[in-house]
Amino acid sequence: MVSLQKVFPAAGKYLIQALLHDLNGDEIRSNAVSIEVVQPVGLEQVAYRSILESGQADYFFAGADAASDPERYNEYETFSRIFQGTVYADYANLTLGQLNEARGQIDTARAFFSSVTKRSEYAAQKAAEALKRFPAK
Repeated sequence: MVSLQKVFPAAGKYLIQALLHDLNGDEIRSNAVSIEVVQPVGLEQVAYRSILESGQADYFFAGADAASDPERYNEYETFSRIFQGTVYADYANLTLGQLNEARGQIDTARAFFSSVTKRSEYAAQKAAEALKRFPAK
């Protein structure tokens, strides 16, 4: 797993590109993508610090541990409520939606996916895709 703290150690603009080698040694490069890492402020900063202090910053939103650990699942729910309105809550809601969808709890999954805002284009897109999979209510 890539430690984002090490790859993007400070706020600023970064240019990233994937570089792969096949078994023959041939190189494949992706298009370069420019991203900007901004310093969180206000409630976003408090949420960010909470993630760092969790000791799980590199995989906080992976959700794998929450699938089998009710206490960890409850931590995601609590995080989502406390930091509602932040991009971090959107990712927590996306994770909770995915976990509930995997469990077959469609109404609960729908509620979590529906609460994802457009603060993160990625999270919003994934939530919208998930909602399309569910039958109309």
